[in-house]
Amino acid sequence: MRSRRISLARFERPLSVRGGIASPGFFQVLQVRPALGRLIEDRDMPRGANTVALVTDRFWRRTLGGDPGAVGRTLALDGRAFTVIGVLPADVYIPDIRFVDVWKPLTASIDNVERTPSVNTSL
Repeated sequence: MRSRRISLARFERPLSVRGGIASPGFFQVLQVRPALGRLIEDRDMPRGANTVALVTDRFWRRTLGGDPGAVGRTLALDGRAFTVIGVLPADVYIPDIRFVDVWKPLTASIDNVERTPSVNTSL
């Protein structure tokens, strides 16, 4: 599990939201059940299948208008299209992680690293 700022380009101007990455087991260990849709699963980990997003209740209400139809919609996160697969419950407690708005599969982060140009740091 890790978090960082990501860019959400769904509206007139991009929003900066707090993003987290997690493996499927992360939410299972915490015994979290989604309020809507589903959680990140093993099937979301392979390349090509890892373009899914799990959103918090706060993000769902504030940014997506609390619309149950938001599950299945596409969000542009850091220039890539992600499908909203679920909404976390409002009362979910995740230790040491505050204010994460959008969760992506762990492997989605690896794809971002591979798309970033390398920098030569040799002296």
